[in-house]
Amino acid sequence: MQRKLNNFLKRIGVFERFDSTTEQSFLDYKFKDSKGVVISVGIATVFLIAGLWIWDWALDPKHAPNVLPVRLIMCMILSFYPLVVFAGFRRSTLPWLLAIIVVSTEAVFLYLLTQLKDGVIYGGFSGFMFWFILSVFAGLSFTVTESLLLNIVIASMPNLLVYLGLGSQLNLALYNALIWPTCFIAVFGNLSLDMLYRRLFKYRQRIETLAKIDGLTGITNRSHFIETAPVLLDLCRRHEHPISVFMIDIDHFKQINDLYGHPEGDEVIRLVAEKLQTMLRNTDLLARYGGEEFAVILPETVPQNALTVAESIRRNIEETPVILGANRSIRITVSVGVAGYVSLPDEIGLEELLKQADLHLYEAKQRGRNRVVAAKKQGLIQGISTCPCN
Repeated sequence: MQRKLNNFLKRIGVFERFDSTTEQSFLDYKFKDSKGVVISVGIATVFLIAGLWIWDWALDPKHAPNVLPVRLIMCMILSFYPLVVFAGFRRSTLPWLLAIIVVSTEAVFLYLLTQLKDGVIYGGFSGFMFWFILSVFAGLSFTVTESLLLNIVIASMPNLLVYLGLGSQLNLALYNALIWPTCFIAVFGNLSLDMLYRRLFKYRQRIETLAKIDGLTGITNRSHFIETAPVLLDLCRRHEHPISVFMIDIDHFKQINDLYGHPEGDEVIRLVAEKLQTMLRNTDLLARYGGEEFAVILPETVPQNALTVAESIRRNIEETPVILGANRSIRITVSVGVAGYVSLPDEIGLEELLKQADLHLYEAKQRGRNRVVAAKKQGLIQGISTCPCN
């Protein structure tokens, strides 16, 4: 039933559509972001219920002291919800738990009103409206469908209780005339807050993407690369697995910009990035490191194999012309510096590994460009390896 109602609300455009994975991420985000508010409102509701004993006294000073323990029972029931939210219960269990808590509290509240003179007549209508304050803010943790069902339960429960014989003095016609408009206002509040959170979630996703992705090429940018790469290094070091790194630079890129223009230069960078993406594994970390420079981390790759991959990339780029508009193409080349370890020493971090690869890239430039140069150090590739242009 809940799934059908959820699909119906989406079809009529009540809220924006997310795919199932994004929807779950959104709900987790909304739950974490609103957790403090939900706990605070829950605690405030407990104090509100306790403080409304003054209302009992105003209605019936004679019997008000007798219902004070009942008020305390209501407070104890309600305090359970902020406690379980604070304790980190799963989000999926909270709507059911809150429904049970609210229904139980409504039953106790209706019993309390029967113990006061004219309590059901004068205290019932406005008293039941307070529950919708809780539903709106607690609903921040729920889906729209869950919030809608919770509000319906809150509004309907007194009708059922009266039918079962509790609080028969309650004028249901007047109660329903007052409570259902309040229920619709609460539902509107839930919908409005959900729509607001969905927009905030989309903005947050966009900001996170812009913070991680290079705008020109669509691959990882330098800052996210520097943040992510140490994790790969630590994994390889911990398990004593090999790791390698490339530094790749487009040769004579300034001349390309000068001869063809910056838009064409940008297109060259984009096409090189696409070529690298197609030739690398999903487990490799590729990033645009500078203007025309790229960095690649290859986990689980011995340096000798990394050299082979680098040479394959170099040759493929050299042999593939770059199309720049109608009837116009150019050929480009790249230089590559390779560094890596069969077993990464503790003293070698990302900065040192990139420095080694950058030194080999510089050497490739000095040797005439369009080549791959790798290290000649213990633990790296044995013997210096250069792959010159053909």
